Amino acid sequence: MNHREYERTLNKWEAEGYDVSELRQKWFSAARVKDRRHVGKWVIILVAVFIVVLGVAIWQASQPAPTYILSASVNPSGAGSVSPSSGNYESGGTVTLAANPASGYRFDSWSGDISGSSPSINVIMDSNKKVVANFSKVVTETPLDDGTVASDIPGTALSLGASRGSVVDEDTKPRDVYALSLTAGQEVQIRVTNESGSSLRYQLANPGSQSFERENVTLAFNETAYTWDKKFVPPVTGTYYLAVIARSSAQPYTVEVWLTGG
Repeated sequence: MNHREYERTLNKWEAEGYDVSELRQKWFSAARVKDRRHVGKWVIILVAVFIVVLGVAIWQASQPAPTYILSASVNPSGAGSVSPSSGNYESGGTVTLAANPASGYRFDSWSGDISGSSPSINVIMDSNKKVVANFSKVVTETPLDDGTVASDIPGTALSLGASRGSVVDEDTKPRDVYALSLTAGQEVQIRVTNESGSSLRYQLANPGSQSFERENVTLAFNETAYTWDKKFVPPVTGTYYLAVIARSSAQPYTVEVWLTGG
């Protein structure tokens, strides 16, 4: 019989004229003791839970913060360095990387787990990071035989698919320069033709005065004429200068440039 049922029974007997005081005192005293025991049990449980939670919190606070690994490399090898190049860093920390080009190279971009074009960049260490500093070689334009550079000489415009004919002569006309409007990544074919098979020197320079091609060439006989062919992929869009330079007297030639479709 629960507390409420017992209370109703005592009230009924009391209404019928019975003396239930002793029963009431006896039962309720036992109930109070039982209740106190019940409450005490829950107090013990709550204290135990509190001690466990407090212990876990203290243990967690005493543990070191998680760390992540940073590793940096350069492309191509030997083109520069990254500072710092590696290390272990606390989670959430910020590391400032600096790309340092070697002599003859320049910094281009970051790749891997970061991106950007500034040589100094901040990295948030929220995971392991692998980064690459990309460099490119700085090429200085080689002067022509007379000490000038091709891009300093006003060039005769040469459209893709068209041809130009001329005569270069060591004494009277040591070189011709042609201006070509080229698009980055679009391969072109350069062809020089003459009837004698004589040798020439050519130089190709881009808008930033960086020489990509320079060599002496000897035209080889090809069916009806002597020709020399060269394929070139422009690294940037802009005006390029093609110089044809005499290596002997009176060399008539024709130069053509066209897209290869590559």
